Parts: sequence; C-alpha cells; structure tokens
Amino acid sequence: MSKIFKPDFKQISTSSGIYQFLSATGVVLYVGKAKNIKNRLKSYYNKDHGRGPRIDLMLDEANDIKIIETDSEIEAILLEAELINKLKPKYNVSLKDDKSFLAISF
Repeated sequence: MSKIFKPDFKQISTSSGIYQFLSATGVVLYVGKAKNIKNRLKSYYNKDHGRGPRIDLMLDEANDIKIIETDSEIEAILLEAELINKLKPKYNVSLKDDKSFLAISF
C-alpha cells in the first residue's frame, strides 16, 4: 500500500466550490462539492468519520486535488453535476446515469 496523498490544508479555501481527486496521470477519480472546501476535504482524512472502503480505495489512488471555488453553493452543485456527467469519474456512484436529472429544492 502506498502513502496516501494529503493536501496542505493551510492552502485550501473555506469558500464553496468543487474539488476533484486526481490520479498520478491526471485522471479525475472523483468530483465533489462543498459549502466549505477545507472542512469537506479534511473529513476525507478522518478515519473516525466512517468513510468506507470505496473512499479508502480512492484515497490510495489519488495523487493530487484540483479545486474550483464558486460564488455560491448552488453554483457548486450545478458545476459538480456538469463535471460528473462530462468526466464520469470512477468513484462517483451517483449522478452517472445520463437518464436522470439533478433536482434542486429550495
């Protein structure tokens, strides 16, 4: 088992946005959204948070994280859905089906 990539959390924004876990070759493994990017990414590295075997596999394979900040959480939700549908990341299990639509309720 290789050493798990861990970002420098001091350099990560607390704004809303999306994050992409990338493989060593730059392939997007997972796309996620966050109201607070720093807090959300920290949760992936907290083993007591019950992250599950799928997340463990993704973290083993991840080599970098790409972050895109957004002006709002709604913008992050829409961008996440767009990127998942476009890139079809290996570790995203929901939103992969092109036959369904993302529902946003207010």
